[in-house]
Amino acid sequence: CLHITTKSCRCGSKKKEIQCARQFTCDVKCKRIRDCGKHPCNKKCCLGECPPCEQMCGKTLNCRNHKCMSRCHQGPCFPCINQKEVACSCGATKLKVPCGKEKNTKPPRCRRICTTK
Repeated sequence: CLHITTKSCRCGSKKKEIQCARQFTCDVKCKRIRDCGKHPCNKKCCLGECPPCEQMCGKTLNCRNHKCMSRCHQGPCFPCINQKEVACSCGATKLKVPCGKEKNTKPPRCRRICTTK
């Protein structure tokens, strides 16, 4: 159809005279908040079916050394999966502990016979 008619865009915020066979989308960005509860949709001429948030969470984890690498989400982040080594004074005996716990962990007892005089 080549007939010119006044059409509303998909989201209903703008009107324009165009051919009846063509679809009209405007440049108005959606301001609804996505499923993460933090970021706006920002999709142009959105119908209200906003896609899930694809941004990285980025919150500091409980270890205070790393950031959450998960997709943006609501609620608490998963614990840090990294581990740190705690060693005896000579470094011969080592113990792996969860990241962030290394400062509060007592060094392991050395299993090597001391050779210093």
